[in-house]
Amino acid sequence: MHAPEENSPQKGVSEALDELTVQQYVGRLHRLHDQKKEVVVYDYVDGCVPMLAAMFNKRQRGYESVGYSIAQNRLL
Repeated sequence: MHAPEENSPQKGVSEALDELTVQQYVGRLHRLHDQKKEVVVYDYVDGCVPMLAAMFNKRQRGYESVGYSIAQNRLL
């Protein structure tokens, strides 16, 4: 399998699927439960690995598309 070219329509589909995956994950977290007061998502990334940093950037766009924001972004 070859990586999609920069202007390939497959790249758009891949990014849309990443966004839908994030929406599905956080949607599960928001299911009602009588003991649940708040939903907090922790997403850890090794920013020193370019591929992992790129994957995080895609997830971040997915979080933003459903109304989340990054509360703290720091290096450990």
